[in-house]
Amino acid sequence: MANLSIKSKLLVMLLSVSLFSTAVIASLNYYATYQALQNSEFSHLTSVRTARTAQIRQLLDRLVLETRANSEGVAVDAAREFVGAFRQLEDVTPDPAREAALRAFYREQILPALAEDSGAKVELNSVYPETPVARYLQYEYIANNPFPLGEREGMIRAEDGSTYSQVHEKFHPRISDLFLGLGYSNVILIDIETGEIVYTARKYISFATSLSDGPYAHGNLADLFRSLQRSPDRGRVEIVDFQRHRARRGIPTAFIGTPLFSNGRAFAVLALELPVEEIDRVMTGEQQWERDGLGKTGEVYLVGADLTMRSNSRFLIETPEAFVQQ
Repeated sequence: MANLSIKSKLLVMLLSVSLFSTAVIASLNYYATYQALQNSEFSHLTSVRTARTAQIRQLLDRLVLETRANSEGVAVDAAREFVGAFRQLEDVTPDPAREAALRAFYREQILPALAEDSGAKVELNSVYPETPVARYLQYEYIANNPFPLGEREGMIRAEDGSTYSQVHEKFHPRISDLFLGLGYSNVILIDIETGEIVYTARKYISFATSLSDGPYAHGNLADLFRSLQRSPDRGRVEIVDFQRHRARRGIPTAFIGTPLFSNGRAFAVLALELPVEEIDRVMTGEQQWERDGLGKTGEVYLVGADLTMRSNSRFLIETPEAFVQQ
């Protein structure tokens, strides 16, 4: 450098300054481009979130309208007859053989399943139906049901000769086809005076029990019933948030419900189990994450007020074993 002429030194200095300036400009351009891409991606994710929010609101609005519309017609006719037939069985004399068979069914199938789900021993008295009518109907439609657990709704009627079974044969196919066909996970009819579940499409162990007292008097379904019982306004529809439902082996379950009227008087409650699959379909964009610009790892999911998820994660759907191990 010492041997360079002044002209050469100036050229070197100018070249150094030029290279430095170029590097600075390139860095600034890279940062600006990075920021622009980041802002664009953030805007895209925000738009996806906004779209999903609108879709969920539309879904809930549709469910409210469907529930309100179905508070007339076949649901009212079915509830009226189920309530009457259920009350006819309230004075049924317990049969020792049926009682023993139902207890054996609970000990051999229900209690082990509940213990497996909860990780703790479950006492029979904590889930066993308390009333004779509940035990009678649970024996006929659950313990003595020829269909396997999880498919009990396939039974059209019990061969006990009761008025209840005649009503069940008359309405069960219509009710279950209508509401399960609309995507609801279960249909429940409740006597608004007593809180007794007089009908369910799927025969879980809450069937025929009371929401006023007993094993299922606490929980979101009981909360929904009590709210509608206190204020049974025509056309009123309520939704209760997801909660672990013991009768469903602890599966988080949400319900929508409305009172049913006959001759101007509220006499029953129609409760429907919200379609989790439909919520997942909306939140996952029908599992087309890459089509929606979410790449290999992006996802949108629903979160409740307690900060827990209300829809399934993409990773649970795509790689369930890896997700569970995390």
